[in-house]
Amino acid sequence: MTMIFRLVGYDKATDGIVFREQVPVEMFPAAKKIAQIAIDDDAQWGDWELEPKQAKNIAGLIKVKIDTSSSDIFLEPYVYPD
Repeated sequence: MTMIFRLVGYDKATDGIVFREQVPVEMFPAAKKIAQIAIDDDAQWGDWELEPKQAKNIAGLIKVKIDTSSSDIFLEPYVYPD
């Protein structure tokens, strides 16, 4: 199995996905630190809600622009079978 991580924004009014950006594996330790995720085993945690500042910092890390004013933003793990 391959695990990847995404920065996902949900519209506050509709709960629909407004953006989904993959966090490169090599950047995930830094993203996890920004999000203050203390769980060592990445397979043991689920969607992690971010504060706007955390979301903007992770977006800057992966070089994307996001709107934090109208979105609830999460760092989410995904597992794909190999």
